[in-house]
Amino acid sequence: AVAAIAAGAGAMPAPAVADKSRGYMTMEEYNKLKAQQLNDEKLYGKFEALRSRAYQTSEFDKLADSSDFGKLSELSRGWENTVRKELMEAIAKELDGESKSKAAEINKIVLADLKSIDKLAKAGAKDDVLAASSALRQHVLDFVALEPSRLQDKFGVGDL
Repeated sequence: AVAAIAAGAGAMPAPAVADKSRGYMTMEEYNKLKAQQLNDEKLYGKFEALRSRAYQTSEFDKLADSSDFGKLSELSRGWENTVRKELMEAIAKELDGESKSKAAEINKIVLADLKSIDKLAKAGAKDDVLAASSALRQHVLDFVALEPSRLQDKFGVGDL
């Protein structure tokens, strides 16, 4: 009976991140792992929010089509304060290496897009707003494409 218990105990898998020489994970290692998982989850949520906001840029087109330039100007300023500052800047701070510098670059481009839309709205340039909102949508999607693959692997939904 003791041999069966010993054989069963040997069959238990070791923790995924445990130091192989030790066979266990320290509390510090565990806490770091949990903190990283929590940060990854929050970052993925920010990317998801940004992804959904990219498709909401059609609102710029609707307002331009209806010639509601006052609301269009408000929307571009609102995007600057919420989407760009609260999401894009927060995401950019959490990225590493080349992705971080690309994110900062795209963030500046998005700011220019939003300023352009605001200026075009004040000028009443309906057709130019449509082109500018299309460029904005593409730039936001370019930013979303910087999402680390580890987040997609961990939280993303694969092909069904």
